[in-house]
Amino acid sequence: MRPDSGRRRSARRRPAMPGSAPNRSGGFPEALSGLPRAAMGALFSLAMVLPGLRALRRRRAWQWLRLGTVVVATAGAVTWAGWWRVLAVAIAVGALALRRTGDPDRERRLQRLHGAQYFLNGGEWRASGCRSAAPGIPSGTALHLLLRGRDLMLLTRNADAKQVGGFGVDAIRRILVDGRDYVPIYISEAKQPPVRDKHPDRHAVSKLSLQLEGDRSADFLYQGTFARHLAESAAHALFSVRSQRPG
Repeated sequence: MRPDSGRRRSARRRPAMPGSAPNRSGGFPEALSGLPRAAMGALFSLAMVLPGLRALRRRRAWQWLRLGTVVVATAGAVTWAGWWRVLAVAIAVGALALRRTGDPDRERRLQRLHGAQYFLNGGEWRASGCRSAAPGIPSGTALHLLLRGRDLMLLTRNADAKQVGGFGVDAIRRILVDGRDYVPIYISEAKQPPVRDKHPDRHAVSKLSLQLEGDRSADFLYQGTFARHLAESAAHALFSVRSQRPG
């Protein structure tokens, strides 16, 4: 027997220190090393699910799915206990927060569908004293303006995007913004550079009026900080198309 065998035996029999865990499969060090892997797996799964979730939130069925999730999660929060109840409450709160979102490509799809060259914000329709260009539109209806060739199309700015009126650009006799004839100002003709508005008016109102043939008119009301800009943008597009020669 070698003289150091006793010391080796005593070292093997030495009890573990308090608070330490055996270094075997499933021990504390292995659990710590598994946490980063679990976190990375959860983040990767979330990144894979988010695009599909965003696409689902743009559909009409999302409202029913969201309502069903809230009902099931609320029932679980009432009947379950412990961490399951906390999870159910978190799911219910998340379902309430994730409302339906609009499609960011909706305007481009409508433009391609109708073959329009310009897609404009039409503001809100306002009925006038003259015979209107679209008498069936209720006053206050939010509209889109689509320019296809030399035709102006009026579409509702809701989920249906239904065409409710339209007329030819050549029928426009006058283009007025806030009661004055629109005169385009190009950057090369501007006498002063643009100046940032330090005190924007969030309640600003601007009106675009199109005086047509036959004592007709089409009036559009814009509201908000960019009301004047939106009205002038629509007026400029109409002015440019009307100034071009047919064909």
